Amino acid sequence: PFYQQQASCNESLLKLAKLGFNLLQSLHKKELSQVYKCRWWKSFDVPTNLAYARNRLV
Repeated sequence: PFYQQQASCNESLLKLAKLGFNLLQSLHKKELSQVYKCRWWKSFDVPTNLAYARNRLV
């Protein structure tokens, strides 16, 4: 079961964990947007060199 559904759930610890998760998720989103803006992968000419690869960031 999920931690918050357990009888021994510590509310303070749960709030801290959620806050940490949200902060890290926000950081990852910012990093991904910077990578997407940079578009460094286009310089490798991926569609020509790797026919099975797509020219988009996943």
